Amino acid sequence: MSTRRKITLARWAYQCVHAARALFARDDHTIVVRGDIVWDLDLGEGIDFAIYLLGAFERSSIRAYSQLIHPGAVVIDVGANIGAHTLPFAHLVGPGGRVLAFEPTTYAFHRLQRNLALNPAIAQRVSAYQAMLAAQSGDVPGVDLYARWPLRHAPETRHSTHMGIAASTDGAEVVALDDWIERHNISRVDFIKLDV
Repeated sequence: MSTRRKITLARWAYQCVHAARALFARDDHTIVVRGDIVWDLDLGEGIDFAIYLLGAFERSSIRAYSQLIHPGAVVIDVGANIGAHTLPFAHLVGPGGRVLAFEPTTYAFHRLQRNLALNPAIAQRVSAYQAMLAAQSGDVPGVDLYARWPLRHAPETRHSTHMGIAASTDGAEVVALDDWIERHNISRVDFIKLDV
């Protein structure tokens, strides 16, 4: 199914859930537990709504990497967004593992930090960086990147194919992964998720 179709279906489902919650004087902000992970969610956002309704975002991806990531692993999450994969990774790597999460957009990085704060037992396994990975380390990105998929309304600034909205990268640094690994003395990497 195309992303456009998924977003359209999610918008319809969101409208039903939003209306039902409104009957009980509940807004779109909620804190829920899904699969032993506490999430701070904005139900008007596509990734958040998937976690709320389905228990996870991109369930098939989670099933696939659950077979590949074992306790003690070192995982890199490039394009971590709100932590939809970062936090499940932290569960999989266990107390002896490590997750290195990179998210350049200010919007998603702050949300990632909030979700990590709600999960202190696994947050200690995660190192989150507001950074954009590139071929060479350098200056600040100076670009906006797609990091949001709102369900509430259809702004004119949506991407024509994947329906996303760009978010600021203010505060992010640009780093080459090789430079970063060397600088932080990472001796091995067992799995890389790349979603950019």
